[in-house]
Amino acid sequence: MSRFETQHMAPLDFRTTSLLVFLAVFVIYILCSKYRQHVVANKFKREHGCLPPPRLYQPERIIGVSVFLMFRRAHKANNLLELFQNLFYTNGPTISATLFGKTFITTIDPENIKAILATRFDDFGIGQRKNTFGPLLGNGIFVNGA
Repeated sequence: MSRFETQHMAPLDFRTTSLLVFLAVFVIYILCSKYRQHVVANKFKREHGCLPPPRLYQPERIIGVSVFLMFRRAHKANNLLELFQNLFYTNGPTISATLFGKTFITTIDPENIKAILATRFDDFGIGQRKNTFGPLLGNGIFVNGA
């Protein structure tokens, strides 16, 4: 073979090509979803003058493995409540962190809780509360918003 000739790679089989296309579409979907969430959140923050809550220290904030492990250890030791009390005492009444790739915000601030449950209820989504807390709490403001 001369130095100008190239070797041709064997074409990818249908299964491999399909998997690569699926992964590419999935990554694009995740990126678009994150961007949309970012735009919606920033608009809400501007309209309401929100300041970002303090973030828990996390060595990595993409998946949130450190927070998961911290919660898991506390749960196994039966001191999850004490962990949250310590986190609020250390970081303030409203904190945020990343867990399983999603940023969550939790609060014990009475004014924030009042806004979420009463005065600004329509500004906050129910999210997964129905699936998570429905069996425990039944229908009501904490689950269905009704």
